[in-house]
Amino acid sequence: MQTNNTVGHGKQSGQFGSKEYVSTREAADMLGVTVRTVQNWVDGGKLGARVTLGGHRRVFLGDVEALLAKSDMPSVNTAAVGKDAQRLRLVVLEDNSELLEMYRLRLSLFRVPHDLYLAQDALTGLFMVGHYAPHLLLMDLRMPGVDGFAFLRTLQSRPEASSMKIIVVTGLGAAEVIEGGGLPSGVALLPKPVPFEILETLCVQRAAELGLALSSET
Repeated sequence: MQTNNTVGHGKQSGQFGSKEYVSTREAADMLGVTVRTVQNWVDGGKLGARVTLGGHRRVFLGDVEALLAKSDMPSVNTAAVGKDAQRLRLVVLEDNSELLEMYRLRLSLFRVPHDLYLAQDALTGLFMVGHYAPHLLLMDLRMPGVDGFAFLRTLQSRPEASSMKIIVVTGLGAAEVIEGGGLPSGVALLPKPVPFEILETLCVQRAAELGLALSSET
């Protein structure tokens, strides 16, 4: 199973904040390679990076995007033709890194063959929706510096998201969701802690809608 954490376009400002660098893990997931490969590319000068005070590498996002734009870095949209067309594509947008890892572990046990892409901020999520054309998006409404309700409206205005199903997974109560403007028509709502059994059922239903086969493993 392919799992990805990625970010959007260069240094941005405005509604979704700003981010000029990404972690080596985010860069690796964005490019579909291992963290070691990203580190080698940084050492070889293929990707620009800086080192934090804690000794961690942060890769320049512009270099990652430039590499993605090259013809030898296919996107999932084109790679989906063939065997990947039989796999459910999911993007999970959640700012809590521990919960993201829980998604990674629990979804790996689901009966639905899938490719999973993990995003920890709104810019990453927007990029992934445009780049990977997911069948299903799972997202929180509470993200640092972002109005989750406005983000939902932005997503639904994008043509590449027209056939994407959205599931909001949030700790907000019903009254808080209503106060925030409510959810657009067709958006499902799940509470936190994440009910993974229900989530698997929703994934199975989505796969059935798309005519995708389930895993034969029990």
